[in-house]
Amino acid sequence: MRAVSIASGPQGEIFLKHYKIRSYRERWKYLVLPSKARREWQMAHHALRKGITTPLPLAMAERRNGLLLRDAFLVTQAILPSAPLIELIPRGGYQELLVQAAGLLKSSHEAGLLHLDLHAGNILVEKDGKKLYLIDLHRSKIVRNISRRRRLWNLAQFFYSLKGWLSTDDKKAFLQRYDEAADTFAGELEQGLREIEVQEERIQRRHMRSRTKRCLKQSGGFSVTREQSWQIWCRRGWKPQQLLKIVARHLDIVAKKKEGLIKADRRTAITLFNYKETRVCVKEYRYQGFWQRLKEIFRGSKARRGWLMGNGLVVRGISEIVPQALLEKRKRGLLQEAFLLMETPPGYVELDRSVVKTFEAQGDDDTQKEAFLNAFAGFMAELYLRTITHKDLKTCNIMVREREDTWNFGLVDMDDVRLDKKISHRRFLKGLIQLHTSTPLCIDMRDRRRFLTRYLQLIKQDNIGNIIQGVIKGSQGRQLVYVAPSGDVVRDVDWEGACKAAGELALCEEEP
Repeated sequence: MRAVSIASGPQGEIFLKHYKIRSYRERWKYLVLPSKARREWQMAHHALRKGITTPLPLAMAERRNGLLLRDAFLVTQAILPSAPLIELIPRGGYQELLVQAAGLLKSSHEAGLLHLDLHAGNILVEKDGKKLYLIDLHRSKIVRNISRRRRLWNLAQFFYSLKGWLSTDDKKAFLQRYDEAADTFAGELEQGLREIEVQEERIQRRHMRSRTKRCLKQSGGFSVTREQSWQIWCRRGWKPQQLLKIVARHLDIVAKKKEGLIKADRRTAITLFNYKETRVCVKEYRYQGFWQRLKEIFRGSKARRGWLMGNGLVVRGISEIVPQALLEKRKRGLLQEAFLLMETPPGYVELDRSVVKTFEAQGDDDTQKEAFLNAFAGFMAELYLRTITHKDLKTCNIMVREREDTWNFGLVDMDDVRLDKKISHRRFLKGLIQLHTSTPLCIDMRDRRRFLTRYLQLIKQDNIGNIIQGVIKGSQGRQLVYVAPSGDVVRDVDWEGACKAAGELALCEEEP
């Protein structure tokens, strides 16, 4: 944890960094490793000796209890007035600054200084724009000869920090200045840019994974506490007693079968109700018997996986259904109870219920249905392109909310979600079959063909006919199962016969 301040010194303004040591683990670490303040002090002096512009380090101090570090301080020259490069780029007219930044990074690499946390926020620009400074060097290291691979990774970090602001021409101009000596790309800037873009994609995936895991530890947005015998992970703003009251109300609804009970079986119980001004959905994970509890040790808690995957969807901008808290109670290491609390915005209903309610009594006007299917195909394509899968992709596990001119979608049963996993053809086809055999028949065979064709076009699948044929053949022998407003619907359907009866023979035949 770091606090910063600017103060007046005998020869001008100074910049003070105070590194606070948060845990005993950190204190033990700094018995063998230099503190961040010491590391930055060393790197700054090395940079200045090599002619790399960085704020002049003036003093460094550490405070210890015995050998254990408590605090570390670094005092440097304050560059005033100035602004981080990342704040100046959106204002436009930044081409000259980019060229200067390319020169600064080239000098840094040539000097053997590798900044491991390189982004446009760690380049400081004086107000007149004549000088750029490399800052926050505590995550830097000295390398005798920085390899081409490491250079590309560093440049990808810089470009990724300005994602959405730099055009291809901006990046080429940057690389042209960086590689004036033609010793990195040998004049092949196009090839170099393609390689950097591949690295950018890897950085984005790593960044998403890192942000996803923040919900499992104490961080700026999340809190981890113990209350009585409960282990609680929650978004900041919630108090443990509030969460326990929500759990108590859920248990009361389930026990007395009150309004708000969505589902209750031997594995899970789900309720939906308002707590103050928040619409809360509570999913209770039930563990009956010793072996089921023991199994959770080896495969990991489903509740915790749901908490992690749900927050991963939010980080990726996929869902408005936001996990708020996870509560687990253990005895001798075995999970006894677990509750996942989610905030569900008003208007969301299961996809199958929504389809029946909206389209079952609709006449021949297919305009709204076509718009709906196009919006749903777009949502499904976004999941595929972001390598997000759901192991139980039935319509009851997809939520939908109608807006003024579109529809919003989200996923539930988040413990069955998988992020950043390569989607095999078998897994892909299985998901489409699950979707197909849980969609009400008011979405007829012609509608299904339109949806599948649009979806497969969006994800750039060439063998559309083969995939559609695979969905129909894979559905044979499966019942149609969905939830209507009136209750559960289970029907035997001859899927190939339904295609022929509807005149949609192309659904059962390979496209030319």
